[in-house]
Amino acid sequence: RTAGQARLTIIGSKPAAKVLKLPKPFDQKYDPVSYELVLEGSYHNLGAFVNELERYPKNLAINGLQIIQTEPGLEGHQCMLTVTAFIKHPTP
Repeated sequence: RTAGQARLTIIGSKPAAKVLKLPKPFDQKYDPVSYELVLEGSYHNLGAFVNELERYPKNLAINGLQIIQTEPGLEGHQCMLTVTAFIKHPTP
């Protein structure tokens, strides 16, 4: 929904290949879950999307970001983004 509001197209998503390790004591309370997203849209819309993720009230982090001009003469860009959510362990 956030990507759609920023007028971006999600080209693909998959679980991230690299597993994020949290330092102690955070590894005792949270599990990191990372996804790689490929988005397409204007440079400013990509920026708006990243800004909105950073303001999201849940525990999210952007671990990687690469913006690529798609084809010469076109205004669109592709963005490869790694987003990590930190899931709190259930209390016993």
